[in-house]
Amino acid sequence: MPKDLIRIISSNELKKANVIIVGSAPRVLFVRRQLCRLGFNKARLLDERMTM
Repeated sequence: MPKDLIRIISSNELKKANVIIVGSAPRVLFVRRQLCRLGFNKARLLDERMTM
């Protein structure tokens, strides 16, 4: 996943984009970690954790 994302995300998007992550709690946490490793600012990552 990270290798695929870094190829399609521009440096401008990396610095300025807001990202909404939706899914199960474990998946949301995984995606958040991966995006932070790529350089996304934590404050720009929004999430909705789906639970049942």
